[in-house]
Amino acid sequence: MKAVVFIGGINQHNQPRGGEEAKNQKLVKYLKSLNRPCHSIDTHNWKRRFVRVCLSLGIYVLGQRQKKIIISASDESAYKLLKLLKLFRVLRRNEVHYFVIGGDFARQLAKHQHRLSIYKALTGIYPESRAMVEEAKALGLPNLRHVPNFREVPPPVLKTQLTEEGIIHFIYLARITPDKGSDLLLEACEYLNKKGFASKYKVDFYGFFHPDPDQYQERFSARLMQSTNVTYKGFLDVNTIAGFQALFYYDVLLFPTYWATEGYSGTLIDALSAGIPAIASDWNYNSELVQDNYNGKLIAPKNAQALAKAMQTMITEPDCVLELSAKAFESAKAFDIKDLLGQTVFAND
Repeated sequence: MKAVVFIGGINQHNQPRGGEEAKNQKLVKYLKSLNRPCHSIDTHNWKRRFVRVCLSLGIYVLGQRQKKIIISASDESAYKLLKLLKLFRVLRRNEVHYFVIGGDFARQLAKHQHRLSIYKALTGIYPESRAMVEEAKALGLPNLRHVPNFREVPPPVLKTQLTEEGIIHFIYLARITPDKGSDLLLEACEYLNKKGFASKYKVDFYGFFHPDPDQYQERFSARLMQSTNVTYKGFLDVNTIAGFQALFYYDVLLFPTYWATEGYSGTLIDALSAGIPAIASDWNYNSELVQDNYNGKLIAPKNAQALAKAMQTMITEPDCVLELSAKAFESAKAFDIKDLLGQTVFAND
């Protein structure tokens, strides 16, 4: 039985501040539950922890053999690390598995095709999107397999009624920034309230704000106060049992992102796992997770009117929410971490 070494940004024992840390915390938790030797090297904030990270690499990776090394990082960070592993011949002596973070891997590979030789030396590369797999295959990379973002998918608890009769409870669960759709959502809410729907729905925002040189948080908060049915609730850590259970309170997720490197969103998977359909922008790889009128609704990106229209449909046709919720549970089965790792990293054990 080969020992496992995990390398990636974890920020262990703290709330994850983004999709990479959320995914990696779940991955490390699962790996540590296995009955086998396992060590994790946390690259979070590595510049301040440079000596410690280098010592861990020296002890657990460089010079080692017959180990399963798992890397979960953005393409740029992973490539820099892989160059180091190639220099020390780690790639020859160990299984090396790379879980791609974000949606930019194939595009960067197309720009820097000299990287292909290093990536070809890996045991397996696992982009989160089917489209990204095909894009990378077209560049000549053979060792690919589609592995979506994953979760510990709980047993389904079918939603048979809305949270509150006559009111749809929407949730926004992402960084609070215009590129994630926060301003679009505020605009959609303002439109719906002017049309007389203010008493028919509520929206709760959860998420961190980016570093704020242009005082966006202040402007966002001032705009938020103009709507009595829209609230900012801070951060919701769905990695905890209490945080995940809080999702069951909501009826619909709102995900109007147009973030340039949006990948295979863990937020969408969390919502589906809780039986919550999503209204999501048809942006990057969202359509691989949300099928229009099956487990949610897809809308045109950067379009507040399209968002408002989809929200209005949910408000005026509540039975539609329950139908989509049932399909959301079915969709979530494809993201179970035990099945996905059993078919890839541990397939030959």
